[in-house]
Amino acid sequence: MTNSSEVVKLNPARAKLLRPEDPLGEFRWSSYPEYLKRAQQRPAWLRVDRVLGELGIRRDDAAGRRCFAELMEGRRSKDRPGEWKTVRRGWFLGGTQLKEELLARMGSAMGEHHGGVEKQETDEQKAQRLVLEELGQRRWTEQDLEKRRKTDAA
Repeated sequence: MTNSSEVVKLNPARAKLLRPEDPLGEFRWSSYPEYLKRAQQRPAWLRVDRVLGELGIRRDDAAGRRCFAELMEGRRSKDRPGEWKTVRRGWFLGGTQLKEELLARMGSAMGEHHGGVEKQETDEQKAQRLVLEELGQRRWTEQDLEKRRKTDAA
C-alpha cells in the first residue's frame, strides 16, 4: 500500500524534475534528502520515525535509511503515472448515473474555482437535457430530428 509521504517523495520524479537515472536524493528542493541523513545532521523539526515506521523500518540508523532509499527507488521504478492520470487530472471517478446526478446538482452553482472540464461537462449535460425536453414536447425522437433540415423552422 502506498502512503501519502511516499507519494510526495516521488513528486520530483513524476514531475520530470529529475532524469530517470538521477537518484531521488539529488532533488534538493525536497525534504527527501534530509531523511537519508543521520539524525544529528537533519533539522530538529523533521521527524522520520512515522515515515520509516509506515514502511516497516524500525530503526533510524544507516541500515534503516539505506532500506528507505532502496524502497523509494524501487517504488519509483514501479510508478506508472499514466495509470492514474484520470484520477489525478480529472474531477470525477464513478458510474455514469452518479456523474449525471452530480452534474445536475452542480448546474448553475459553478463559480470561478471550477475548472474547464467540469464546466464543459455541465454545459453538455444541460444542452442534452434541453434537447430531450424539446423533443418530448414535439413528440419527436432523435431520429426525427436528424431527418429534418438544419433550416427547418420547427
